[in-house]
Amino acid sequence: MHETIRETYFKLKWQCTEQGGKAAKFHYTQDVDGIIRVMQCYNIVFEGRSDEENIRKLTIVSHRAGFMFFNNSAQGMEWINNNSRAITDAFWNATAFLHKLGKKPVNSNILL
Repeated sequence: MHETIRETYFKLKWQCTEQGGKAAKFHYTQDVDGIIRVMQCYNIVFEGRSDEENIRKLTIVSHRAGFMFFNNSAQGMEWINNNSRAITDAFWNATAFLHKLGKKPVNSNILL
């Protein structure tokens, strides 16, 4: 199922505002030179901004080079579910590598 940006926006807005939230992180997946970055993020503030303005900003994000989908969209959830093992393995391998170097991960950006 292909879900529009508008549908994804209103679904996440509803989930967020039902819990009293006034902003949400729209995580998205991006292919940059053959490396899939699962946890790219774009913040949206609901209060004080129109839905149309927020949807326009997300549309701009969706036109970035290598953009694949918003993770909370139907296609994003399907892709993540189908690739959850590879995502988990990549996260733990990256974490183990950083620990060997004596460093801690600075964010949750996962590279596949």
